[in-house]
Amino acid sequence: MRESRIRRASSEDFEAVCRLLTDSALPAGDLTPQSLESFYVTTDEGRIVGVAGLEVAGDFALLRSVTVQPKLRRTGLGEALVGTCLSRAHHLHLKALYLIPNDEEAGVFFANLGFSPVRREAVPAAICGLAEFTHLCPQTHPCMHRVLDPGFSEETLMKKLEVFDPAMCCSTGVCGVDVDPVLAQFAADLKWVEAHGVTVSRHNLGQEPQAFAANPAVVKEMEAGMDRLPILAVDGHIVSTGMYPSRQQLVQKLGIVLTTEEKPRIKISAAGGCCDPKSGCC
Repeated sequence: MRESRIRRASSEDFEAVCRLLTDSALPAGDLTPQSLESFYVTTDEGRIVGVAGLEVAGDFALLRSVTVQPKLRRTGLGEALVGTCLSRAHHLHLKALYLIPNDEEAGVFFANLGFSPVRREAVPAAICGLAEFTHLCPQTHPCMHRVLDPGFSEETLMKKLEVFDPAMCCSTGVCGVDVDPVLAQFAADLKWVEAHGVTVSRHNLGQEPQAFAANPAVVKEMEAGMDRLPILAVDGHIVSTGMYPSRQQLVQKLGIVLTTEEKPRIKISAAGGCCDPKSGCC
């Protein structure tokens, strides 16, 4: 094999990276040319033959999109790409890396590089809110992690949800005789979230403007327009703007593991399909 080298990816690599990921059956639908700034590629005679990326979320990062052209696998390129990402993670003082292996072979590969299985409910909320965890990868796939900070442990990690509300008459907006049903449902969902071990704090712009001013990320969103409120942040990482998420959306963003009784049920029609054949929905 000719000598290969690893370099930071650029926006000009976007099409080649997406093509390589697609050929490797890895998700690429959420990527943009700008998101490649946290990716690395390996090249052979100017052609991109391998890629690996970090998706940073707060004190953690998702190691994703790790692949090498089939004919160049088991040559050390994959290990070198992961090693480069690990070096970058240490430079950023991240506490841990997480990943979702797409098959058993990938799981063995990452285990040999120091990654170990981790329960989904122990994964930080900032990571659980990323696209690969919410919908790009099957929920049945296992998760793996590698702790970088010796003082860090997922078992002692308490997820924190902060809600930055627009100016309202009270802390929840649920008062008076003309109550907005969306606000009422959201207030109930927050209580449910707290019952699942999440620390929740709400800030009303009319009552606590200092909480908004003290958060640079929130200030940046507000500068883009006041319609960005409400803003939701999980472990300091903004996960939603301009709307009150549903309970199911909160579950995904917080990585809450539902019991069998809590999981939504899909009704099957008498015809045996997902809906009435005459409805036109499928």
